Amino acid sequence: MNLINLLIAGGMTLVPGEDEGRWVQGFSEHLNGPARSSAPARIMPMFPDTYQWTLVDSSFYELMVPPGGRCVILADSVLKRLVNWEVPDWPLTPLAIQAVKAAPAWLQDDLADNLSFLSPDLQDTYALYILNSPDPRFVDEIAFQVAHVSPEILSHEYFYPQLILVNAQYMYQLDEILDYVQILDYPGPDYYSTTVYRMVNLSGDTVDYQLDPFFYYYYIVHPELSDEMPRMDWWVYNRWWRDFYAFYHDPGYPLFVDSLAKARVVWTVTDHAVVLPADRPFDDTCCALNMIGNWVARTVNFPAVGDRPIEPNIIAKEHDGNCGELQDALAAAGRTGLVPMTSICTFPEDHVWNEFYLDGSWHPMQVDLGFNPTHINDSSIAYDSGKQITEAFEWRSDGHGDTHTHIYSKTCSLTVYVYDRDTTPIEGARVMIYGVWDYGRYYSGWGFTDEEGKAEFELGDSTIIMLKIYTKIGDWPVLYDTITVSANPGEHFYETAYLDSVLPGPHPGAQSPGDSVPVFKIQLNLDRLRSEHHGYARCRTSYNDYQGFYHYYNEKHDTGYLSVYLLDSVNYAKYMAGEDFEALYSIEDYTGGSLEFLAPRTSGKWYLLMSNEKRLSTTQLTYATVRLWFNGEAEVVEKPGLADFVFSVAPCPAVGKCRVRFSAPALVPTSLRLYDASGRLVSVIYDGPGDGEIHTAELVGQPGVYFLKLVQKERSWVRRVVLLD
Repeated sequence: MNLINLLIAGGMTLVPGEDEGRWVQGFSEHLNGPARSSAPARIMPMFPDTYQWTLVDSSFYELMVPPGGRCVILADSVLKRLVNWEVPDWPLTPLAIQAVKAAPAWLQDDLADNLSFLSPDLQDTYALYILNSPDPRFVDEIAFQVAHVSPEILSHEYFYPQLILVNAQYMYQLDEILDYVQILDYPGPDYYSTTVYRMVNLSGDTVDYQLDPFFYYYYIVHPELSDEMPRMDWWVYNRWWRDFYAFYHDPGYPLFVDSLAKARVVWTVTDHAVVLPADRPFDDTCCALNMIGNWVARTVNFPAVGDRPIEPNIIAKEHDGNCGELQDALAAAGRTGLVPMTSICTFPEDHVWNEFYLDGSWHPMQVDLGFNPTHINDSSIAYDSGKQITEAFEWRSDGHGDTHTHIYSKTCSLTVYVYDRDTTPIEGARVMIYGVWDYGRYYSGWGFTDEEGKAEFELGDSTIIMLKIYTKIGDWPVLYDTITVSANPGEHFYETAYLDSVLPGPHPGAQSPGDSVPVFKIQLNLDRLRSEHHGYARCRTSYNDYQGFYHYYNEKHDTGYLSVYLLDSVNYAKYMAGEDFEALYSIEDYTGGSLEFLAPRTSGKWYLLMSNEKRLSTTQLTYATVRLWFNGEAEVVEKPGLADFVFSVAPCPAVGKCRVRFSAPALVPTSLRLYDASGRLVSVIYDGPGDGEIHTAELVGQPGVYFLKLVQKERSWVRRVVLLD
């Protein structure tokens, strides 16, 4: 046994060098406020944390965990290192990352999420449109389209990427022409645009009305209207509809931009229905809504004959259509005039129309077929020939659905819960609502379940209401479920569906911690854990594309959910094999903040699992920091090769002096160095080939904190030394 006496000096806390770990000096700035924390159900063994801990490693991760995905960090008790065992690759190209950073802060998560579903070449293509915008005013409009036009459309052979630029250019060109509206651009990290309108209010005063930016982006900027593929190729005369509607007309038909340029106000607000005759003139005393309806009535002035186009340009060029064509034409005309427009559908009752958003709410608008009147703020248009409606379904441009039934009808409400066989809520289930009319059962709208497995609907009264649920792990029921055959106004219905299948993902039991002394402490901090929820709707490339395809939209939620588990080697292997397993720690649906795990030496390796595997359609985003601490008071005994491994400091803390014991396996290169708190080397205690002995060194010195570093071949260990007065 070798005995070494050493006099040492005091100092401050050591910052370990590269060999001891990877260190992060700061965190990304918050874009949308602080993370929310919660206290979910958890398995948390109670170790009394009264130990002296030494930080031995630290890692930082910017994570995007897709549906069904996970992140696994290995804490290696031999190397005393954190290892990126299974970390999702950041899915964006360098150019796409630049584009995300150039976008408004409020849009960055949506943009990153949508780009992640594109190929690297397409990511770069769309990134360059954002980064190389010919006018800085266009950047937010271009970035919004890249973030909220579905990846399926952005990558489709019929979609021209330059459309997103052309669309923005014509918006600002029309802004210069139209007198009743102005696009406003607000600078700053959260920069955004919106529109302000001149409007006559109910008191007869001319006032300015500024639109909430949400409605500007989704109902003016977004290039889709409902289920049509946005195109500007030969099929639609090689022109974008905002250009075609504004600046093209056949002989004998009015030119839209000339007509609308006369309007001085967007709307003369009324609290009652206004029905305007079809043969009225374009007059500068008319509001913009009046002129938009007048132009559509004169341009699409015959009932539908022959084919039934869904493309605004073809509808305007062929000059005929029923309610479906007139809905598309009015939506395109309104948005060409920079007025927020949406599409309202009562599919089982075979009727559709529009709404515009002004004065803080949605208002009905319809142009009757065959050169007939324009209805403004007239809710009676829903009762086409006296029909009772199942649901007034609002089809947002990106495919998201909502219900506006209360504008037109007395209502009942429906709440649907969807669970798997183990009663786990299923998010992302598509709940389809069906009604019945002369032609049989037909869907009226849809919604998607949230994190609680819940979807809610506002439906009409006095009608038959049915539903069916579609998920990635099975559908329910086999046929259809009838909710009611004649609901009373104000009645509320609940439906709970249990699928026969079970959600994928971890379902651990509780592992006993045993009596071992904790050797490691693992700290996890999930900062700004938020989520991107995805739904889908049908898109058609043309009127004769009857099958179409599903395309996905995204919606950001400020709260995200990751389930966190700590597994030893045996249980991690069982988990990966799909067998029953146990977790030392288990926290389901954690919503962010800090966690600490104390791990005993029952396993040489501990696996920190952050799981999104139970999510079918939601991506989780967060900034994760993992820190690994070592309990220097716990003597480590292993067999790295030729001799038992020993490296301990006792007592610690100590008064005046302490003793360090370490093994030096025969012929294994070994060094033991002492550092003061500033990181300065104080002394080399041992340096040379091992002799197969266990050595003891007595350390005597001034009060302070010191660190011992033992290196053998490519492996290293650190122990903290605390001397007191």
